[in-house]
Amino acid sequence: MAHAKPLLIGCFLALSLAGVAQANQIRLTRADQARARAAVVHKADLGGSGWTGGLKKPDLASGSGCVDYHPKDSDLVTTGAAQTTFTNGALTFDSQVWLLETATMVGADWHRSVRPAALTCLKELFGRALGSKARIVSAARTGFSAVARYTANFRVVFDVSSSGRSARILVDVLLVGKGRAELTLTTIAPYSARVAVQGAELRLARLVVGRLPRS
Repeated sequence: MAHAKPLLIGCFLALSLAGVAQANQIRLTRADQARARAAVVHKADLGGSGWTGGLKKPDLASGSGCVDYHPKDSDLVTTGAAQTTFTNGALTFDSQVWLLETATMVGADWHRSVRPAALTCLKELFGRALGSKARIVSAARTGFSAVARYTANFRVVFDVSSSGRSARILVDVLLVGKGRAELTLTTIAPYSARVAVQGAELRLARLVVGRLPRS
């Protein structure tokens, strides 16, 4: 099976903006930075051995990078942001937690951002990043257990070829909103592992949601 990771790293971070958008105004506080870092996925959450990665600096820039997808964000204020990425073989989990100033902002962001145009944007980003090296098989919003008031999952499946061999890969972008917090959990995995992956995503989402601040 072809190893897909080198092709994916270039577009990996871009996936998080396919749903809930980053806020335009950045007013980070020490307390909310600490809350965000405590909430994201940690190595201890993953279990087993072979995991590499950890905390990384989140991209605070606003805007989707897509032609026809520009949710309003000028009235949103980010007060905390944290991100971790962990990889084990062909499996990668990336978690991002954003704290906004109020729960009302999270609700507004959700209703503006989580709509059909988000999926179109996601496909556009993939097509741009992967070019002729891969072929998108499907892209859809899929069912997922409601782990918080706002929950949505987008899945893109594509075939990638390398050295005469091919692999089918899935990328899930799980979006969650709770109180004044937003979570994006992005998963890259072999399509053949989709059943196990969905169980792991649900477990990790519940862990992170349980750590999100209530107010």
